[in-house]
Amino acid sequence: MPHTMPLKWTNLMIMMLTITILIMSNTFFNNNIKFYNNKYQFNTKNNSWKW
Repeated sequence: MPHTMPLKWTNLMIMMLTITILIMSNTFFNNNIKFYNNKYQFNTKNNSWKW
C-alpha cells in the first residue's frame, strides 16, 4: 500500500476543509456585522436622545 492518499480522498478532505472554513468565516462576519449594526443603532439613539 502506498503512503500517499488516494486522489479522491484528498479532494474530499480539501472540499470539507474549504466548506468548514467558509461556514466559519460566514458566521464570524455575520456576527461582526450584527455587532456593528447594534453599536451604530445604539450611537444614533444616544445622539438623538442627547440632542
